Amino acid sequence: MLKSVSGVLRGVACALALAAMAGPAFAKTYVFKRTGRDTPIVMPDNWAVQTIPRGIQIRSNDEEVYMWIEAVTEGSLEEAMDEYMEYFKKEGVTFTGAPTQSKSSIAGTPVLFIDFPAAYKGKPNLVRMLVSDAKAGEAKGMLVGYWASPEGDKKYEQPVGRIVEELMRP
Repeated sequence: MLKSVSGVLRGVACALALAAMAGPAFAKTYVFKRTGRDTPIVMPDNWAVQTIPRGIQIRSNDEEVYMWIEAVTEGSLEEAMDEYMEYFKKEGVTFTGAPTQSKSSIAGTPVLFIDFPAAYKGKPNLVRMLVSDAKAGEAKGMLVGYWASPEGDKKYEQPVGRIVEELMRP
């Protein structure tokens, strides 16, 4: 299913173990507060973080990876996902097959993974969404979206894995 979400399923532990190796420097911390508890996220130095209505969006400096993190309720999840599907269509992303879903856990948090077969400018692209229920002490769950070129997915496996791990920790 999710062939990598930048290695979340197969590489989070590896990404954390390799955190000191080559790759973007981690130097700025963003505190995501939208779920009802503070969740610190360490961002690569040169990545852009911008506030959006229900959360934040994150872009790598070369724009090969685009992520968004939103606080959602069961009632707002479908609306948020529909908004992103419209966004992708406006950006020229085409969906080339039916989405697939699987359930797993990251840092002990149950997560629904949704993989959308997609292409951008005629080339395969990765479009994925991770959905978690509200954790203890939170009012809302999270929708984490991910759009990347295959090259960006590989290049930024470590920082994306670290960000997702931080978001999902109890």
